[in-house]
Amino acid sequence: MDQSLPISGSSSQSSTNSDDIRHELAAPSYISSANSTPPPTFSDLDRWRYHIDFQKFSSDLQAAANAVFPNDTKSRYTKVSVLMLSWENEDPNLPVSQEIDKLYDVFKNQYRYETDRWTIPDENCHYKLTEKIMDYVKPAEDSKTHLKIVYYAGHARLTETRLLVWTSVRNYTKPKCPIVKWGGIQTILEEATNDVLILLDCCASGTANASEGNGVNELISACAFNETANGVGPFSFTSALVTELRLLGNRPSFSVGELYKKIFFRTQCRMPEELYADGTERERHPAPIHLVLTQGGPVPRSILLPAKVGPQRSIYPSSWQPPVSNSSMSGPMVNQDSTSAAGTSNTGDPESDMSQVLMYQRGPRLLFAIRMRDTFQPGEDMVELFAEWMRCMPTIADEVNVEASFDSYSTIVIISLPVSVAAYLPQDPSIISLGPI
Repeated sequence: MDQSLPISGSSSQSSTNSDDIRHELAAPSYISSANSTPPPTFSDLDRWRYHIDFQKFSSDLQAAANAVFPNDTKSRYTKVSVLMLSWENEDPNLPVSQEIDKLYDVFKNQYRYETDRWTIPDENCHYKLTEKIMDYVKPAEDSKTHLKIVYYAGHARLTETRLLVWTSVRNYTKPKCPIVKWGGIQTILEEATNDVLILLDCCASGTANASEGNGVNELISACAFNETANGVGPFSFTSALVTELRLLGNRPSFSVGELYKKIFFRTQCRMPEELYADGTERERHPAPIHLVLTQGGPVPRSILLPAKVGPQRSIYPSSWQPPVSNSSMSGPMVNQDSTSAAGTSNTGDPESDMSQVLMYQRGPRLLFAIRMRDTFQPGEDMVELFAEWMRCMPTIADEVNVEASFDSYSTIVIISLPVSVAAYLPQDPSIISLGPI
């Protein structure tokens, strides 16, 4: 997170100032116009010649859906450990310890995970953290059933070579700011025999490169590689993570893809109301990023977090029942009491009511363009053909929409998928992401 940014707390004034500064910092680097947008790169043009078979895409999509929505909802993990990292010398303008306390409480007391907080020292920081991580993921007999979670909150930036480093608060009495090179830490985690979930609440955190490894490594980061993360406050990544973990605590288990979908929806459902200092409209808060770094096998598999490790207390009354799903929608809707007027809170707690809305209504989606090798006869309704094809995939049939199709030199199909599934699709140049809708 950017050291120069003020605290983003509950005060609207502090949030406004923080957004103004972020806008001023980001404008020269990231905002483009019609006159400055570059033409397609050679890589973009090269992708135009790649195609994928109907059957191959079908099987890949089914495998991705099975990873997020497995038939067996029982988690494979009998033990879960959490390592929560932050700097020993905390920046007073970025008091991440306030949110770490809340997340620690959820992991430790609600989920009953083995949770450890460790602060990174300024002296020999990279060496000491490397030692800590290597000891944390040291191979053991129960590695396959022991999930490891690594969480970091604090400052981060990209180097001149576009590598991610974690940084301590700047100490002007020393010639160099203490840094930890994330690439070295990531390599250790990829080589672990455990499955590892990585949670990064820092700037430029969505820059990790996928690689080979022994287990499943998944990353949820606060923002993309060219973004500034929200500061501490109600709209931070960690704040959304804490809320969604609490809401998911009554399930037997849930996939990382599902967790990401809910964090994405919560962080993106609010549009800032104020204007920037120069009078332009504000953009949405940075969107979190979900990456599958390693799979450890030929078939995609998502980490299923168990919500019941050890004694578990319910966060809902025993009489509470989830709303009934509306069959006409791909996602459940909020069940409204017939005696309640529209827009009236049933609980009297607006935050609680909003949480239930976010929990049960349809989540965000990503749009993809797929270049198919298959051809169609003139007059065939390609949209209907694709819709019929999707109905043969019961796991995800209701979650996939065919938005458009074109039969020319290449058959191009535009489909939308839940954000929870997108990360598990294989990397293929014929599948092009068009962004969220």
